[in-house]
Amino acid sequence: MPSHKNLVVEHNGKKAVFIQVYQPFTGHGTKIGHYFRHLFQTVEYVDRQDNPLFTETIKYSYLKTLRAQLSNFEQIILYYNSMSLLGNDWIKKEYIKKYKLLINLPLSFADFGIEPEEKFKDEIKADRDFFDWNKLKHALS
Repeated sequence: MPSHKNLVVEHNGKKAVFIQVYQPFTGHGTKIGHYFRHLFQTVEYVDRQDNPLFTETIKYSYLKTLRAQLSNFEQIILYYNSMSLLGNDWIKKEYIKKYKLLINLPLSFADFGIEPEEKFKDEIKADRDFFDWNKLKHALS
């Protein structure tokens, strides 16, 4: 297995050796697919609930709580994932639109590819609060 030069630190007569070993496919990239599949399954599970007590308002409330758990980085990855072949069900099944899963999307993070304002222009036209930053922009004007 290929390795990098070990890091050796000496302090007060003691020596510590940190062995650096490169292991392909062990980074976060191997976990991200798993993460988004679970996130998708959770949203789909809530959306499919058919009980009269499980109203659209209740569904939105549950998924709003789930959405609140997403960091800015997770939101931007969800945005790009939703535009990919593997993640297009987020848009096709209207989960992003219906549950405003990207409402807090940090616009400055979307700095390549299709800009969110362009991708969701119809949604923004129908609901000017589709993104928080859009709501803030209108409040300040």
